Parts: sequence; structure tokens; C-alpha cells
Amino acid sequence: MAMAIILRAMRDIVCYRDAKKPKFRKIYDEVHSWMYVEEVGPADDPLDQLMSFEGICDILGWSPNWLRKHVKDLTKADLAKLGRNGIGIGLIR
Repeated sequence: MAMAIILRAMRDIVCYRDAKKPKFRKIYDEVHSWMYVEEVGPADDPLDQLMSFEGICDILGWSPNWLRKHVKDLTKADLAKLGRNGIGIGLIR
């Protein structure tokens, strides 16, 4: 499930980064804030920390900074190669 959350965030960032429609722009803004801006402090709710971008990366053993850097360079074609579950070939839906 943690990997699915990250993959969905990646798809939303890539698919909606140039969105003009307010509903899609809002999705992009929320995901971008979660992935790039959100800062979770030690006094916050543990569940908030668990569901933060950095918390999920920690669960997966991934570097949040590495992932942030590479998501900026992803294209829709790159996402299509990941497939629906993050492995193999698939179409963006």
C-alpha cells in the first residue's frame, strides 16, 4: 500500500503539472505540497508522520530527496513504463 501511495503521487505530479483546470490544478498542488513542502515535526501526531511523504519513504527504505529529484524529471512516457502497479508495461489511466 505504501508503494501504491508513492506511485499515485508520482502519477499526479507528472499528469497534472501543467494542468489548467482548477480541479486538476488542486490535485497537483496538494500532492506537490505533500511531496516537496510538507514538514512533519516531532510534536505532530504519529499517524501524520507515518502518512507523510518522508514517513512512507522510510517504510519503503527509499531516499525522499532522491525520489523528489527524479520525479521532477519524469514524463508520461516514463510512467507508462512503470505500469499500474509500478512494475512492467502499462498505460496511464
